[in-house]
Amino acid sequence: MSRPALHYLATLVLIGIYGVQVCPFIDSLTPLQLVLLLILIIAIQYLLRFMVIGRLVDALGYKHQVSRAFQLEWGLFLLSGILLTAVNSLFYEFPVESGLKMILGFMTLGFLSPWTWRWTGSIGWPC
Repeated sequence: MSRPALHYLATLVLIGIYGVQVCPFIDSLTPLQLVLLLILIIAIQYLLRFMVIGRLVDALGYKHQVSRAFQLEWGLFLLSGILLTAVNSLFYEFPVESGLKMILGFMTLGFLSPWTWRWTGSIGWPC
């Protein structure tokens, strides 16, 4: 399993634990509701990453790939946090404050994401 895939799997576990610990609204969801929602959101995030990394990162010159990879990953994690907040607000009527906690959790993990990868070759991406 590649490092980005492992990081996304770890995100699934960590964001679930984090959400239950910091947000009583997330804690009120059944484990099945929480797990299914997180799997869906992180799977969408991983598929988006896989679809756009070639065009947005690999197509650039060596000097710009690292910063663009960071921007892409952080943006995808932010998008996942916003998506989770929107779903929880629309379907479960959670307050926005609950969502902000989850966005913070996703952004923190997204900030760490590019540094968990191992570079192969010159700057190849392990996918």
